[in-house]
Amino acid sequence: MKKLLSVLFLGLVCFLVFENNLIQAETNESLNKNKIRSESEIKELKILADKGDVKAQINLGEIYLYGEGVPQDLQEAFKYYKLAADQGDPKIQHTLAVMYHRMEGGPHDFQMAVRYYKLAADQGHIDAQFALGLMYAQGIGVPQDSKLALYYYKLAADQGLIDAQHILGLMYFGGEGVPQDSKLAFKYYKLAADQGHIDDQYTIGLLYGDGDGAPQDPQEAFKYFKLAADHGHVDAQFVLGLMYAEGEGVPQDFLQAYKWFNISQSLGHKEAKENKEIVLTKMTAEQI
Repeated sequence: MKKLLSVLFLGLVCFLVFENNLIQAETNESLNKNKIRSESEIKELKILADKGDVKAQINLGEIYLYGEGVPQDLQEAFKYYKLAADQGDPKIQHTLAVMYHRMEGGPHDFQMAVRYYKLAADQGHIDAQFALGLMYAQGIGVPQDSKLALYYYKLAADQGLIDAQHILGLMYFGGEGVPQDSKLAFKYYKLAADQGHIDDQYTIGLLYGDGDGAPQDPQEAFKYFKLAADHGHVDAQFVLGLMYAEGEGVPQDFLQAYKWFNISQSLGHKEAKENKEIVLTKMTAEQI
């Protein structure tokens, strides 16, 4: 089984994950925002908000962000969210950071985005911790700083954020911004894999197969390849074919090998057809 290749294009991976993180934040905020607010309710909320009531400020931010009983107005949403954020609400600090980053209702200001991400992150907001790690990793709004990126990634990863665990696995495996450390790479890849990260399930299969970062264990390798294969990972499907054909980590079974080569071929794996034909010559008439 081939050794896992060194990590390439980590910066691009981080950027794509960053964009996905921002989109997901917007999606999460927009769920179930289909209320219709009355004119009198909005008027009362404004009175309370002007007196410094945080809940009223947040409600008005949502009302204007999603157009609940009023025309959508991102500038008004930004105004009320900023009032609430400046009173210390970590969820709204994160929301405001995303708005600064995306130039929604306010200026496109990466430095202000970093400021509010940090305010939220330092209160334990997991998405803000991850976003701040990405900002430091890419040097967006702040000087690039691998140590601070690592610090905030770890905060998020230790709270169970799967994307942070995945990126830490990449960093430690490839020695990107940190000393190369196969054991720590394995640790974070496995945390993400056990939460259902399909690519990391495949990676853990490779690491167990090679004994890289953990003792070599063909049975555990098979387990993780199977998890990834069942979720459509074409390389994992191909490797299952190899393992069944060779009896590696699982009893030899040419019928199962043929099955997984056939599945991976149907999804475009270039080597599957040749291996499927080889296995076919070893199958009994009954199996064919």
